[in-house]
Amino acid sequence: MSICRFSSANWACDVYCYEAIGGGYAIEVAKNRIAADIPKLPRIGSVGSQAYLDAYREQREVIHNAPREMIGGPHDGGSFHAPDEQSCIQTLRMLRSEGYRVPAFVFALLEEIPEDD
Repeated sequence: MSICRFSSANWACDVYCYEAIGGGYAIEVAKNRIAADIPKLPRIGSVGSQAYLDAYREQREVIHNAPREMIGGPHDGGSFHAPDEQSCIQTLRMLRSEGYRVPAFVFALLEEIPEDD
């Protein structure tokens, strides 16, 4: 299960965090960011399907054509393994404190995941 991807929060996320096959969580840190203002997608269902599709196409075009810029942090392109939710939260907080973009909803999701019995 993916907790977040680089595309999360309308491409305002510098980490890809997911449940690892062998247990725990894998955290991949982006090497670079899109250097452009990325149009936000409307909430699905808040607009008609054609308006959503048009917004999606506009966003994809910007993403495809925009230059990339290096983030410049100490963990650019790095990977982490966290054995449990609390370790994952700690690693993501550390990354956030170092300037990496980690959306707030990620922490709420991890805190809601029930521990295995």
